[in-house]
Amino acid sequence: MQILDCIIVGAGISGITASRVLMRSGLKTVVLEKSRGPGGRATTRRFDEIEANADHGAPSFHLSERLIHEEWSNALKTLPLVPSLSSLPQTYWIKGGINQLPKVLAKDLDIRLNETVLTANRSDGIWKVSTASGQEFLGRNLLVTIPLPQAANILSTHPELSDNLSTLARQVDYIPRWTFFAMTKSEGPIEESTLQHRSYDHPVIASIHTNRFGSDNLGWDIRVIQTSEKFSVDFVNENRELVSEKVCQAMMSLLNLEKPENFLAHRWLYAFVRKPLAQAFWQDKNVQNLLLAGDFTLGSTLELAALSGYRAAEHLISHATK
Repeated sequence: MQILDCIIVGAGISGITASRVLMRSGLKTVVLEKSRGPGGRATTRRFDEIEANADHGAPSFHLSERLIHEEWSNALKTLPLVPSLSSLPQTYWIKGGINQLPKVLAKDLDIRLNETVLTANRSDGIWKVSTASGQEFLGRNLLVTIPLPQAANILSTHPELSDNLSTLARQVDYIPRWTFFAMTKSEGPIEESTLQHRSYDHPVIASIHTNRFGSDNLGWDIRVIQTSEKFSVDFVNENRELVSEKVCQAMMSLLNLEKPENFLAHRWLYAFVRKPLAQAFWQDKNVQNLLLAGDFTLGSTLELAALSGYRAAEHLISHATK
Protein backbone atom coordinates (compact mmCIF):
# COMPACT_ATOMS: atom_id res chain seq x y z
CA MET A 1 0.00 0.00 0.00
CA GLN A 2 1.29 3.45 -0.93
CA ILE A 3 2.51 5.60 1.96
CA LEU A 4 1.48 9.20 1.43
CA ASP A 5 3.39 12.21 2.66
CA CYS A 6 0.23 13.65 4.24
CA ILE A 7 -3.37 12.65 4.89
CA ILE A 8 -5.79 15.53 5.42
CA VAL A 9 -9.11 14.92 7.15
CA GLY A 10 -11.75 17.41 6.01
CA ALA A 11 -12.20 19.20 2.67
CA GLY A 12 -13.40 22.46 4.12
CA ILE A 13 -11.65 25.65 3.13
CA SER A 14 -8.80 24.94 5.56
CA GLY A 15 -8.12 21.43 4.28
CA ILE A 16 -8.39 22.50 0.64
CA THR A 17 -5.95 25.39 1.11
CA ALA A 18 -3.47 23.15 2.93
CA SER A 19 -3.68 20.53 0.18
CA ARG A 20 -2.97 23.14 -2.52
CA VAL A 21 0.17 24.30 -0.71
CA LEU A 22 1.37 20.74 -0.08
CA MET A 23 0.69 19.69 -3.68
CA ARG A 24 2.78 22.58 -5.03
CA SER A 25 5.65 21.46 -2.81
CA GLY A 26 5.56 17.99 -4.33
CA LEU A 27 4.25 16.16 -1.26
CA LYS A 28 1.83 13.31 -2.05
CA THR A 29 -1.40 14.24 -0.28
CA VAL A 30 -4.94 12.93 -0.13
CA VAL A 31 -7.94 14.71 1.41
CA LEU A 32 -10.75 12.64 2.98
CA GLU A 33 -14.19 14.26 3.12
CA LYS A 34 -17.39 12.72 4.49
CA SER A 35 -19.72 14.88 2.39
CA ARG A 36 -20.55 14.62 -1.29
CA GLY A 37 -18.74 17.85 -2.13
CA PRO A 38 -15.90 20.05 -0.83
CA GLY A 39 -16.35 23.30 1.04
CA GLY A 40 -17.46 22.67 4.61
CA ARG A 41 -19.34 25.79 5.74
CA ALA A 42 -18.85 27.34 2.29
CA THR A 43 -21.92 25.50 1.11
CA THR A 44 -24.86 26.23 -1.18
CA ARG A 45 -28.27 24.57 -1.27
CA ARG A 46 -29.64 24.01 -4.78
CA PHE A 47 -33.35 24.17 -5.57
CA ASP A 48 -33.40 22.69 -9.06
CA GLU A 49 -37.19 22.77 -9.38
CA ILE A 50 -37.14 26.59 -9.40
CA GLU A 51 -33.59 27.02 -10.74
CA ALA A 52 -32.47 28.75 -7.58
CA ASN A 53 -29.85 28.43 -4.84
CA ALA A 54 -29.07 29.85 -1.42
CA ASP A 55 -25.95 29.88 0.75
CA HIS A 56 -26.61 28.52 4.22
CA GLY A 57 -23.16 28.49 5.78
CA ALA A 58 -20.82 31.41 5.17
CA PRO A 59 -22.56 33.62 2.57
CA SER A 60 -19.59 35.90 1.92
CA PHE A 61 -15.85 36.29 2.45
CA HIS A 62 -13.37 39.11 2.74
CA LEU A 63 -9.79 39.47 1.56
CA SER A 64 -7.73 41.33 4.11
CA GLU A 65 -5.05 38.63 4.46
CA ARG A 66 -2.43 39.09 1.74
CA LEU A 67 -1.38 35.43 1.70
CA ILE A 68 -4.92 34.18 1.15
CA HIS A 69 -5.71 36.87 -1.40
CA GLU A 70 -2.68 35.73 -3.40
CA GLU A 71 -3.53 32.04 -2.92
CA TRP A 72 -7.06 32.57 -4.19
CA SER A 73 -6.32 35.20 -6.83
CA ASN A 74 -6.46 32.96 -9.92
CA ALA A 75 -9.60 31.21 -8.70
CA LEU A 76 -11.33 34.51 -7.95
CA LYS A 77 -10.75 35.71 -11.50
CA THR A 78 -13.02 32.92 -12.75
CA LEU A 79 -15.90 33.63 -10.35
CA PRO A 80 -18.79 36.14 -10.61
CA LEU A 81 -17.93 38.18 -7.52
CA VAL A 82 -20.38 40.77 -6.23
CA PRO A 83 -19.25 43.36 -3.63
CA SER A 84 -21.09 42.92 -0.36
CA LEU A 85 -22.71 45.75 1.57
CA SER A 86 -20.79 44.62 4.65
CA SER A 87 -18.88 47.22 6.66
CA LEU A 88 -15.74 45.12 6.20
CA PRO A 89 -13.60 46.14 3.19
CA GLN A 90 -13.05 43.76 0.27
CA THR A 91 -16.04 41.61 1.18
CA TYR A 92 -17.79 39.65 -1.56
CA TRP A 93 -20.51 37.13 -2.24
CA ILE A 94 -20.56 34.93 -5.32
CA LYS A 95 -23.46 35.01 -7.74
CA GLY A 96 -24.63 31.44 -8.08
CA GLY A 97 -23.38 30.28 -4.69
CA ILE A 98 -20.44 30.49 -2.30
CA ASN A 99 -19.54 26.83 -2.88
CA GLN A 100 -18.15 27.75 -6.30
CA LEU A 101 -15.08 29.02 -4.44
CA PRO A 102 -14.05 25.70 -2.82
CA LYS A 103 -14.91 23.82 -6.01
CA VAL A 104 -12.53 25.96 -8.04
CA LEU A 105 -9.84 25.84 -5.34
CA ALA A 106 -10.15 22.04 -5.15
CA LYS A 107 -9.51 21.52 -8.85
CA ASP A 108 -6.71 19.00 -9.48
CA LEU A 109 -6.49 18.00 -5.80
CA ASP A 110 -6.84 14.37 -4.71
CA ILE A 111 -10.05 14.65 -2.67
CA ARG A 112 -11.95 11.47 -1.80
CA LEU A 113 -15.60 12.39 -1.24
CA ASN A 114 -18.11 10.36 0.79
CA GLU A 115 -15.27 8.99 2.91
CA THR A 116 -16.20 9.22 6.59
CA VAL A 117 -13.08 8.75 8.73
CA LEU A 118 -13.65 6.36 11.62
CA THR A 119 -10.20 6.10 13.19
CA ALA A 120 -6.70 7.50 12.83
CA ASN A 121 -3.92 5.60 14.57
CA ARG A 122 -0.16 6.09 14.55
CA SER A 123 2.11 3.07 14.77
CA ASP A 124 5.80 2.63 13.85
CA GLY A 125 5.95 6.21 12.58
CA ILE A 126 3.05 5.84 10.14
CA TRP A 127 -0.54 7.06 10.40
CA LYS A 128 -3.25 4.62 9.37
CA VAL A 129 -6.62 6.21 8.65
CA SER A 130 -9.67 3.96 8.25
CA THR A 131 -12.97 5.02 6.73
CA ALA A 132 -16.56 3.78 6.87
CA SER A 133 -16.31 2.48 3.29
CA GLY A 134 -13.59 0.04 4.34
CA GLN A 135 -10.72 2.02 2.83
CA GLU A 136 -7.39 2.45 4.62
CA PHE A 137 -4.84 5.18 3.95
CA LEU A 138 -1.25 5.31 5.19
CA GLY A 139 0.66 8.55 5.65
CA ARG A 140 3.75 9.96 7.31
CA ASN A 141 1.87 13.08 8.43
CA LEU A 142 -1.73 13.72 9.45
CA LEU A 143 -3.51 17.08 9.24
CA VAL A 144 -6.98 17.18 10.79
CA THR A 145 -9.19 20.15 9.85
CA ILE A 146 -12.59 19.02 11.15
CA PRO A 147 -14.17 20.37 14.38
CA LEU A 148 -12.35 19.36 17.55
CA PRO A 149 -15.08 17.10 19.00
CA GLN A 150 -15.06 15.11 15.77
CA ALA A 151 -11.25 15.03 15.77
CA ALA A 152 -11.31 13.64 19.31
CA ASN A 153 -13.55 10.81 18.15
CA ILE A 154 -11.35 9.67 15.27
CA LEU A 155 -8.24 9.87 17.46
CA SER A 156 -9.79 7.87 20.31
CA THR A 157 -7.13 5.17 19.93
CA HIS A 158 -4.79 7.74 21.49
CA PRO A 159 -6.74 8.32 24.75
CA GLU A 160 -4.59 11.10 26.19
CA LEU A 161 -4.61 13.00 22.90
CA SER A 162 -8.38 12.52 22.53
CA ASP A 163 -8.90 13.88 26.05
CA ASN A 164 -6.70 16.87 25.26
CA LEU A 165 -8.79 17.64 22.16
CA SER A 166 -12.03 17.39 24.13
CA THR A 167 -10.63 19.82 26.68
CA LEU A 168 -9.50 22.13 23.89
CA ALA A 169 -12.98 22.02 22.34
CA ARG A 170 -14.48 23.22 25.62
CA GLN A 171 -11.84 25.95 25.79
CA VAL A 172 -12.57 27.43 22.36
CA ASP A 173 -16.32 27.01 23.03
CA TYR A 174 -18.15 26.02 19.87
CA ILE A 175 -21.46 27.75 19.13
CA PRO A 176 -24.22 25.88 17.26
CA ARG A 177 -26.50 27.55 14.76
CA TRP A 178 -29.89 26.73 13.25
CA THR A 179 -30.33 27.79 9.62
CA PHE A 180 -33.67 27.82 7.78
CA PHE A 181 -34.77 28.29 4.19
CA ALA A 182 -38.11 30.09 3.79
CA MET A 183 -39.39 29.89 0.20
CA THR A 184 -42.13 32.25 -0.96
CA LYS A 185 -43.43 33.26 -4.37
CA SER A 186 -42.79 36.87 -5.34
CA GLU A 187 -45.25 39.22 -6.97
CA GLY A 188 -44.48 39.15 -10.69
CA PRO A 189 -41.26 38.10 -12.44
CA ILE A 190 -37.79 39.11 -11.27
CA GLU A 191 -35.46 40.27 -14.02
CA GLU A 192 -32.19 39.66 -12.18
CA SER A 193 -31.15 37.58 -9.18
CA THR A 194 -30.27 39.67 -6.13
CA LEU A 195 -29.10 39.17 -2.55
CA GLN A 196 -30.00 41.31 0.45
CA HIS A 197 -28.74 40.90 4.00
CA ARG A 198 -29.98 42.29 7.27
CA SER A 199 -28.97 41.65 10.89
CA TYR A 200 -31.45 41.83 13.75
CA ASP A 201 -31.37 42.40 17.49
CA HIS A 202 -34.00 39.74 18.08
CA PRO A 203 -34.32 36.88 20.60
CA VAL A 204 -34.78 34.26 17.87
CA ILE A 205 -33.40 35.64 14.61
CA ALA A 206 -29.85 36.96 14.15
CA SER A 207 -29.91 37.64 10.41
CA ILE A 208 -31.82 37.06 7.20
CA HIS A 209 -30.34 36.78 3.71
CA THR A 210 -32.96 37.27 1.04
CA ASN A 211 -32.15 35.65 -2.29
CA ARG A 212 -34.41 36.70 -5.20
CA PHE A 213 -34.74 34.58 -8.30
CA GLY A 214 -37.05 34.80 -11.24
CA SER A 215 -38.08 33.63 -14.67
CA ASP A 216 -40.39 35.06 -17.31
CA ASN A 217 -43.52 34.16 -15.37
CA LEU A 218 -42.61 33.68 -11.74
CA GLY A 219 -40.32 35.06 -9.04
CA TRP A 220 -39.15 33.49 -5.81
CA ASP A 221 -37.74 34.81 -2.56
CA ILE A 222 -35.58 32.39 -0.61
CA ARG A 223 -34.85 33.77 2.84
CA VAL A 224 -31.97 32.19 4.72
CA ILE A 225 -32.58 32.70 8.43
CA GLN A 226 -29.77 32.36 10.96
CA THR A 227 -30.92 32.03 14.56
CA SER A 228 -29.51 34.04 17.45
CA GLU A 229 -26.72 32.62 19.57
CA LYS A 230 -28.89 32.21 22.67
CA PHE A 231 -31.73 30.57 20.77
CA SER A 232 -29.30 28.26 18.99
CA VAL A 233 -27.70 27.13 22.25
CA ASP A 234 -31.03 26.75 24.07
CA PHE A 235 -32.64 24.73 21.27
CA VAL A 236 -29.68 22.89 19.74
CA ASN A 237 -30.99 19.47 20.78
CA GLU A 238 -34.71 20.16 20.44
CA ASN A 239 -37.04 18.46 17.98
CA ARG A 240 -36.53 19.83 14.46
CA GLU A 241 -40.27 20.34 13.86
CA LEU A 242 -40.66 22.25 17.12
CA VAL A 243 -37.71 24.53 16.37
CA SER A 244 -38.93 25.09 12.80
CA GLU A 245 -42.34 26.18 14.03
CA LYS A 246 -40.87 28.67 16.51
CA VAL A 247 -38.51 30.21 13.95
CA CYS A 248 -41.15 30.34 11.23
CA GLN A 249 -43.57 32.17 13.52
CA ALA A 250 -40.81 34.59 14.54
CA MET A 251 -39.94 35.32 10.91
CA MET A 252 -43.59 35.85 9.93
CA SER A 253 -44.09 38.27 12.82
CA LEU A 254 -40.82 40.12 12.23
CA LEU A 255 -41.34 40.60 8.49
CA ASN A 256 -45.15 40.67 8.47
CA LEU A 257 -45.30 37.74 6.06
CA GLU A 258 -47.71 34.92 5.38
CA LYS A 259 -46.56 31.36 5.98
CA PRO A 260 -43.98 30.38 3.31
CA GLU A 261 -44.64 27.65 0.76
CA ASN A 262 -41.69 25.69 2.15
CA PHE A 263 -39.59 25.95 5.30
CA LEU A 264 -36.49 23.77 5.59
CA ALA A 265 -34.10 23.39 8.53
CA HIS A 266 -30.37 22.73 8.85
CA ARG A 267 -28.46 22.49 12.13
CA TRP A 268 -24.78 23.38 12.43
CA LEU A 269 -23.39 21.86 15.63
CA TYR A 270 -20.03 23.63 15.29
CA ALA A 271 -20.85 26.85 13.48
CA PHE A 272 -18.49 29.26 15.27
CA VAL A 273 -16.02 29.42 18.13
CA ARG A 274 -16.24 32.06 20.84
CA LYS A 275 -12.58 31.97 21.86
CA PRO A 276 -10.22 30.94 19.05
CA LEU A 277 -6.69 30.03 20.08
CA ALA A 278 -5.04 33.00 18.31
CA GLN A 279 -2.45 30.68 16.78
CA ALA A 280 -2.31 29.28 13.26
CA PHE A 281 -2.50 25.58 14.14
CA TRP A 282 -2.29 23.19 17.08
CA GLN A 283 -0.06 20.23 17.78
CA ASP A 284 0.36 17.83 20.70
CA LYS A 285 3.91 17.71 21.97
CA ASN A 286 3.60 13.98 22.64
CA VAL A 287 2.25 12.93 19.22
CA GLN A 288 4.55 13.37 16.27
CA ASN A 289 3.59 14.30 12.71
CA LEU A 290 0.10 15.46 13.67
CA LEU A 291 -1.34 18.95 13.20
CA LEU A 292 -4.84 20.34 13.67
CA ALA A 293 -6.03 23.38 11.77
CA GLY A 294 -9.30 25.16 11.04
CA ASP A 295 -11.53 27.88 12.36
CA PHE A 296 -10.87 27.04 16.03
CA THR A 297 -7.34 28.43 15.71
CA LEU A 298 -7.63 31.96 14.30
CA GLY A 299 -11.36 32.57 13.89
CA SER A 300 -14.51 31.43 12.12
CA THR A 301 -14.29 33.34 8.84
CA LEU A 302 -13.44 31.52 5.63
CA GLU A 303 -10.32 33.62 5.21
CA LEU A 304 -8.96 32.80 8.67
CA ALA A 305 -9.75 29.10 8.29
CA ALA A 306 -7.83 29.17 5.00
CA LEU A 307 -4.91 30.95 6.65
CA SER A 308 -4.78 28.26 9.33
CA GLY A 309 -4.57 25.55 6.66
CA TYR A 310 -1.92 27.50 4.76
CA ARG A 311 0.32 27.91 7.83
CA ALA A 312 -0.14 24.26 8.83
CA ALA A 313 0.95 23.18 5.36
CA GLU A 314 4.01 25.43 5.53
CA HIS A 315 4.95 23.80 8.83
CA LEU A 316 4.51 20.31 7.39
CA ILE A 317 6.69 21.18 4.39
CA SER A 318 9.47 22.58 6.56
CA HIS A 319 9.38 19.50 8.85
CA ALA A 320 8.44 16.92 6.21
CA THR A 321 9.36 13.34 7.01
CA LYS A 322 10.10 11.73 3.65
